[in-house]
Amino acid sequence: MSDAGGTVGELLSSHGVLTADVVGIATDHCVRATALDALAHGVRVRVLTSLVAGVDEGASRAALAELAHGGADLIEG
Repeated sequence: MSDAGGTVGELLSSHGVLTADVVGIATDHCVRATALDALAHGVRVRVLTSLVAGVDEGASRAALAELAHGGADLIEG
């Protein structure tokens, strides 16, 4: 089976993943998009806030607020 061309959410769902921890660079871009896609596919998302870094501080705060509002758990530490 090839997973090429699918979204992160599709990939997680197709493999039966129920929970995903999201970390990375660009909280306001990549982390946000990845977490929202996973949430849209029914995956429980935990964003590990000490392991993300944003491009723009204000946009990163807004992205984290959006993710929390969308159902992601924001985990510090």
